[in-house]
Amino acid sequence: GTSSNGSFCSVSRLLGRLESVAARGQRPVSVTFTRHIPSPQRKKKSFWRKNGSRGVPEVADLLPPTPAVVHQNPIPASVIDGIRGAHMNTMKAENGNDPNVKLESLSEMLVALRVAESHGNALDVEDRRLLEAAKEEVGQKHMAAQMAVMTVHDPQPKSQNLENRTPPSMNDDSNLSEDQREYFQLIAVDASTLSGDDAFDHFMRLSTLEQRLKEAEETAFDDGVDTSLGSVDEEVPASAEIDDPDLLDAIGFRDEDWPLPLGLNYPTTRMENELELLKNALAQQLAGSERKYDDEYGERRRRLTEKRDRLEDEIQQVRAEAQDAEATAEAEQQRLREREEVRRREEEERRERERIRQEKERRAREEEERLRRKHQEDERVTREAFASAVGGEDNAERFGGRGDLRMCGRCKAGPIENFACADLAAHNDTSTSYKGNAVASTERPNSCKHCDWFDADWHNWPLWDGVWGPH
Repeated sequence: GTSSNGSFCSVSRLLGRLESVAARGQRPVSVTFTRHIPSPQRKKKSFWRKNGSRGVPEVADLLPPTPAVVHQNPIPASVIDGIRGAHMNTMKAENGNDPNVKLESLSEMLVALRVAESHGNALDVEDRRLLEAAKEEVGQKHMAAQMAVMTVHDPQPKSQNLENRTPPSMNDDSNLSEDQREYFQLIAVDASTLSGDDAFDHFMRLSTLEQRLKEAEETAFDDGVDTSLGSVDEEVPASAEIDDPDLLDAIGFRDEDWPLPLGLNYPTTRMENELELLKNALAQQLAGSERKYDDEYGERRRRLTEKRDRLEDEIQQVRAEAQDAEATAEAEQQRLREREEVRRREEEERRERERIRQEKERRAREEEERLRRKHQEDERVTREAFASAVGGEDNAERFGGRGDLRMCGRCKAGPIENFACADLAAHNDTSTSYKGNAVASTERPNSCKHCDWFDADWHNWPLWDGVWGPH
């Protein structure tokens, strides 16, 4: 591997400089005490308590003033830690032989330097000069690492590599994505002619595109498609995942203006029934949850009310000692009346909530009973319609004939009609012939078209339940 001695000198000096700036930025904590100025009403109460019969001082007057702490640090520690971590990773990568690891570590170092540049107002002239030198040094090494990675992927010389890659992107780019076209255009640029922020932006964009194309290559490899950078003539398929939220919301959309073909109906009656049952179950669950939380709320309200009454009693006891007995009795009666009024209002509110909850439960039970009766009526109408379609209950049991509708015994696909076939097994075999002619034009014509189930006895095929297709 390449020795790391003497490498990234500007980065090392910048790191030491930033650490010293951060150390100088540690200011002593300045504490400013602010005197609490009470309001006129609080002054009056404090004077009454201090000069009253008992002389009880205000609790707020005994508290110390609130301190105001001011702390300043011009260089965030996270910025220095980011540069230090990127520098350590870069030094480790320089001692290795993997060009991809070197390129990733240099990209990390460029990002860390850009973050430090955003805090340039906390740096002096020397610090900013070291930062620019570090960016230039890392940028040159990043360009060399880019060339090394491209050499590993394609061992041809750079000039020949560009000659081989440029024509497809310029003349025939129908099989290239936008990222691939931009990637090849950036590779064709001579980065040595760039300087300053242009070179930095060039390297950052090139690294971003390479990482994005690498992730696309891994994703396409999982799907069985190769989209590597070594072959620009292969097509990059579009992602098959559905990421559009509008498209996901459109699933299940019901458009009444455009009916479905073949007389189909969506959603089906069974789905609508299940949806109604689900809504009713959720309504019952909501009513139960409201009852539970209402009980918890009532218990907490009761405890808080008791605590509030106890505190009011204590406050009233203190006030009664400083007032006349008659005034105290009158105030006590008034307080009890107010308390009774509050409790009366709370009881009315509780009864109203209980009434509303019971009304919801009653409606949920009535809705459940209505749905049950509706489903029973729907099943009865379906059975009558089916019996009418097959020509009556007796006609549904006869062998063969038009109108005798059955369904598959395995997947329940239907309806299936027997057109007066007396030997289902023989007519299900292409080798069976009658007067020199084959009775079946295809193999197993009497089997289920969905699951290939078959029974030679027509009576073993279940009667169709009125639901189309397998279910």
